[in-house]
This record gives sequence, structure tokens and C-alpha cells, in this order.
Amino acid sequence: GEDGTYPLDYFDLSDCGTYSQMWLWDLALTCSDYSNSLEDCQCTSTNILNEQGMLYCPGDTGPTCPDGCSVCITCMQLALGCSRNEAERDQRLPTRIRQ
Repeated sequence: GEDGTYPLDYFDLSDCGTYSQMWLWDLALTCSDYSNSLEDCQCTSTNILNEQGMLYCPGDTGPTCPDGCSVCITCMQLALGCSRNEAERDQRLPTRIRQ
């Protein structure tokens, strides 16, 4: 930006507000088909964060998308190839309770 700061300086995966508008713009500018398909859409900012080493698929221990931040899940899948289960926080909860 003009004041020497960049949007990436404020990126925090756990805070949807630090990136959701930018990621939504990326999708809006790159999707040519406004049907339910996201095949041709790109999350440019997500790719840049990945190239900078600031964002990657969570795996078993990495940070996940915050609750209610669907653009995070979408871009993690589109740009990084993460699975939906990987990107969503609630998938980390145990699925079985032992009695």
C-alpha cells in the first residue's frame, strides 16, 4: 500500500476478516462461469501466501480455517489442493466416543 504496508502483513488464517474480502475478489475476478462450478476459479492471494511459505495444507497439526469462513475452505481446496476435511476445524474433533 501507499503507507508501506501490504495486505499480507496482516494475514492471520484464524481471523477470516484479514483476508476474506481479498480472496472473494480473487474468485470474483477469475470465475468465468457463475454456475455452481468453481473449476476455472483461482485464489491468487492464497497461491502467493503459499509461495511465501505463509500458508499450506494443515495436515494433522497445521492451522485450519475458522468457523463460518467458507471462502477460506474454498481457496484452500482450489489453490492448495487441501481436502475439505483438512481445511475445516471441526473435522479435528474425535468422531468416536469410547464408553
